[in-house]
Amino acid sequence: MSIAEFMLVSGDFMGQRLETSKCWKWRSFNKVTILIPVRRNSSYYEFVASVIQSGDLDCAPSDVVISYVMHSREKVNPTIINSDVRVLTYIMDVDADGFRPILRIKCG
Repeated sequence: MSIAEFMLVSGDFMGQRLETSKCWKWRSFNKVTILIPVRRNSSYYEFVASVIQSGDLDCAPSDVVISYVMHSREKVNPTIINSDVRVLTYIMDVDADGFRPILRIKCG
C-alpha cells in the first residue's frame, strides 16, 4: 500500500464565521473554493505557506487564521489550526474517514 505524499484540501478564503443559536456558520463573501496541495507531514509553517500560495494571499503568515468544523449536528466551536499538532490532527481526521472539511481561511 502506498500513501500519496501530497493531499488536496479545499479552502474558502473570503468570509466570516457567525454564531447562531444552533451552530456556527461560515458566511462566504465570494463562494469560491480553491484546492490547496498539502504535504502529509507538513509543519504548521509549511501548511500556512501552502495556503498563502494557493490563495494568492497578500498577508503575513502570522495574520492567517485557518479553521474547520467536522461533521456535527450540535453546536461546535470551529477547530483552529495553529500548531504542528493541529495540522497533524486535521490530516489524520481527513485520512480516517475520507471526509475533507473545507478549511476556512481568514487573512488579517
